[in-house]
Amino acid sequence: MICKQCGAEVEGTFCTECGAKLVEDSETQETAAAQSEAPKAEEAPKAEEAPKTAAAAPKAEEAPKATEAPKAAAPKQEEDGTKKIIGGVIGAACGIIVLFILALVVALTHKPTVNLNKYVEVEFEGYEGLGKAHVKFDSAKLQEDYKGKIKINKKNFTKEEKQLLGLANGKEDELGMLALVASVKYNVEPGKELSNGDKVTLSWDMDDKEISKYLKVKLKYKDKDYKVSGLEKVDMFDPFEYVTPEYSGTAPNGRVSFTKDSSAEMVSYIDFQADKRDGLSNGDTVKVTATLSLTDDRFAEKFGRLPSVREKEYTVEGIPSYISAVSEIDDATLGKMKKQLEDTFTGTTANWQAEAKVSKLEYIGNYFLTAKRADISLNNKIYLVYKVTVAENMTDAKSKEEVSEEDEYYYYMAFSNLMNIPGDGLFVDLTNYERTNNSFTVQKDVVQSTGWWTTNYSFRYTGYQTLDEIYKIAVVRNIENYNCETNISIPE
Repeated sequence: MICKQCGAEVEGTFCTECGAKLVEDSETQETAAAQSEAPKAEEAPKAEEAPKTAAAAPKAEEAPKATEAPKAAAPKQEEDGTKKIIGGVIGAACGIIVLFILALVVALTHKPTVNLNKYVEVEFEGYEGLGKAHVKFDSAKLQEDYKGKIKINKKNFTKEEKQLLGLANGKEDELGMLALVASVKYNVEPGKELSNGDKVTLSWDMDDKEISKYLKVKLKYKDKDYKVSGLEKVDMFDPFEYVTPEYSGTAPNGRVSFTKDSSAEMVSYIDFQADKRDGLSNGDTVKVTATLSLTDDRFAEKFGRLPSVREKEYTVEGIPSYISAVSEIDDATLGKMKKQLEDTFTGTTANWQAEAKVSKLEYIGNYFLTAKRADISLNNKIYLVYKVTVAENMTDAKSKEEVSEEDEYYYYMAFSNLMNIPGDGLFVDLTNYERTNNSFTVQKDVVQSTGWWTTNYSFRYTGYQTLDEIYKIAVVRNIENYNCETNISIPE
């Protein structure tokens, strides 16, 4: 059939080229119908054979009806065409329904893909060397782009969770988007103390498995490097050039404080703190931190400068230090202490009887004590111990004979807080000492006088008759708070 619309030769009800309805004109249809029915009209004379029966004659007269055959054929062809049209419409409708169902299934099962990198930016602020990185996530744009598209996986929620979240009240779309935004996690490293040209990395920390369990969405993302730029340049200065450490006390109980240069205003906005301020000895290290009382930005705006360093270590030096061993005592200092003892001892002999004289005064050693705790006021003590030999030349009043005898005893003097002073050497306060206060009397068998009654010689000395008595005083009574080093050598 030839399409009257476009001239194409096609078959069917509609043109496959232009879509126009294919319809034959009525004359062609009628002629074709007549031609197809003509042979039937020529057969009409057979009706003349009807004489066989009287009733058959009238049927012969019906032969002219053969010319009406084309009219009967036309309605049948139109009915067939109509049926074809209706069938086509029904088929098209069914196709549309199938497509609609497929589209509905796709819509219900489709998971939108969200490219998270599209909604994130890394920004930098601050000053050169102290810059900070900030991540900006545009959740508003994400919600705008995917409004109503992020669905909830209801099947993975319990009945109670659905009721609690309102999933049965038409809130699925709103909750889906809120859940997606809340699940977005990321890090940027390094995030501070940045300079222009540095590289920072944005990395994602997403739990895809958990997200896909509750949301109908596919996430697309990848880590990305950014180059630091746009940080303001600012002059730098060393804050520790404006502060001086000052040490006091005596090691191991030294202390440190800091004096600021008051002529520099910016230093008044800096606080210097040491990790330890007391209990110090020479050689110890102290870490000092410079802390601004303003933010870096405000400090830079106010002074146009920022600290180049914030920490510094100082080595403790120049403070006196208590000695901790006898070996630290030099001969000169030991000689000064011994002389002070001998002078003091000589003073105790001023009231002796004429018959008694010191024949020998020997230094036999010392007990050196060091404090066990820092809170003890006397950090160290040294007990110098002497052995005293006394000659007693007596005249027996009864026999008139000269009698000579000797007595021995022990005498000590203690000095405390011996210390080394840098530049001056070992120091000991010779005016601050502890001396022997004990005395004893020696009774002699030699008669000193006769008369109404007889008296014998007796001598009173300041000291201890045994070394053990001094040991108890120097060591035993101090053992709770002090460690002792014994350096005693008794001569034969």
